[in-house]
Amino acid sequence: MLACLVLLAGLAASAGARPAAAAFDSTGKELLKGEASRVVAYGESRLLVGKVEAWGGRAVIVRLRADGSRDRSFETPAFTEEQELVDFVVQSDGKVLVLFNEMVGEGKREPRVGRLLPSGRWDRSFGEAGAADTGLSAVSFHGDALALGGHGRILVAVTIPGRWASKVLQAPAEPYVVRLHADGSVDQSFAGGRVELPTNDSDGVLDLVRGPSGSIFVLRGALRPSMLTKLSPTGDVDVSFGAAGTVALDGLPDSDGLALVNEVGVCRDEEVALVGTLTRESLGSAGANVGEKILALRLRADGALDRSYGVRGRALAAIGPRAFASSFALQKSGRLVVGATVVSGPRSHLAALAFDPYGDPERSFGRGGRAQVRFEGNTQSFGLVAQPGNRLTLAGMRVDIDELPPSLPTRIALARLALRSS
Repeated sequence: MLACLVLLAGLAASAGARPAAAAFDSTGKELLKGEASRVVAYGESRLLVGKVEAWGGRAVIVRLRADGSRDRSFETPAFTEEQELVDFVVQSDGKVLVLFNEMVGEGKREPRVGRLLPSGRWDRSFGEAGAADTGLSAVSFHGDALALGGHGRILVAVTIPGRWASKVLQAPAEPYVVRLHADGSVDQSFAGGRVELPTNDSDGVLDLVRGPSGSIFVLRGALRPSMLTKLSPTGDVDVSFGAAGTVALDGLPDSDGLALVNEVGVCRDEEVALVGTLTRESLGSAGANVGEKILALRLRADGALDRSYGVRGRALAAIGPRAFASSFALQKSGRLVVGATVVSGPRSHLAALAFDPYGDPERSFGRGGRAQVRFEGNTQSFGLVAQPGNRLTLAGMRVDIDELPPSLPTRIALARLALRSS
């Protein structure tokens, strides 16, 4: 049985789920003006939602109160049109670290890390006037992910893109992990300031996580094959993990197709939980009428697939005709709760499902291990946050992508689920 540290606080050890009537509106749902693509917990009851914006628009981060209303005491930080917001995390002191890519010339971009005060203003004591670079130098490179590095330090994943010619890869992407001190300077004790990861066909890092013992896990997989690399707290590749420090994830589910793994979590004993989507291609001809399923994997501390979990090491669950995982939370008991988008024909809505510590659907959660939330129009999930008071918040965007112009305005869709003891 997997004994997991609570990486996202506040879930009961045994719970079901229902829309919370005491928060948000009477149905436990809330629609907010604007757009967003990431959500994180801020303290015990508040949320930060942000729009990870590509070039041509302005990125936004706002703070929400426990009831889902906007917290006006948090000043929305000013990003320019040349700054692409990538990721943000909250420190224990309430300050917010942000990772953004900044255009510094024609076709050239560089990643920067900034820090916001609890008020939302830039922390001018960090780096240079509130922002720091990664110490890397390249013609053009981009930041991918951000994580707390322990003792006030900061972990940043960056990638120098691969070089292509006539649709043929001439040089693979070069991914790195950099660690910064609390003041924004590069930590030279971390493998000389940077760690170059094993290369593959991927063009970026999907997730970056520091485990309870200080080990660092880096998930890549924008293109096949997806890979998980483990680093020691000092930045050395942990060669005892997988094959020379890396596990290739595309072959783990014992299937012929594609497993799209998009998020990783680390447990107390250095065991690893992974969540993603098993596509129709992965299911082969036998699954042609089944569609995409939610996939959870568990790796032992040495990187080997834990075949006692689920069926031969994988847990699968279907929600509707097709479903795609967006994020997940680990409970103290070893249960996994996954946020997802369910697609049925031209329509889509938010959902959450739970696996018990053994990889089976948690029947006490929602209805048969599944909770579905529908708004008017189409919604697509981008996050799930576990909070105190036995509550979960699902976050998504309402966008009618099948209609031009949209029949309904774009909105941030939030759903609060109350967890109840079974």
